[in-house]
Amino acid sequence: MKTEAIWPALGRARPRVAVLASVNRPRVRAELQKLEAILARSADIVAIDQDESFDFAQTEVDLCVVLGGDGSILSAARRMGLHQKPVIGVNLGRLGFLAALGEEELGAIWPEVCAGKYPIDEHLMLQCAIVRAAQRQGGTPAGELPPSQLAYQLA
Repeated sequence: MKTEAIWPALGRARPRVAVLASVNRPRVRAELQKLEAILARSADIVAIDQDESFDFAQTEVDLCVVLGGDGSILSAARRMGLHQKPVIGVNLGRLGFLAALGEEELGAIWPEVCAGKYPIDEHLMLQCAIVRAAQRQGGTPAGELPPSQLAYQLA
């Protein structure tokens, strides 16, 4: 399903953005320093979360920029809980099915994104759990499991 950005309809010229970045990875730390100035040109950065402590229920944001890979995006979506916001993933991981943009591409499209001129694709995220003898064994979204654990978790 496609929807549209909400902040232009609310009369705000600039979106409020949370940047989520696991800075324990050297490449993410370096890219965060480069991208912060680019993002601030067209958006109001309300948080830069470097340690997964940002509370989506306490701070209102219009969208999130996630620096990392697909796992980082799925982790961000899970952390948002009932406060889901559009996510733009900058691929600094190995694969990029969800995080399809490179750091150079984000800089090129960022002004258009902040003007609300882009579609939002909505996705479902399934949470899986194994129940044996009335005991819950797990609850990690299947897309976040390493391949070595996926077969075990889904068996």
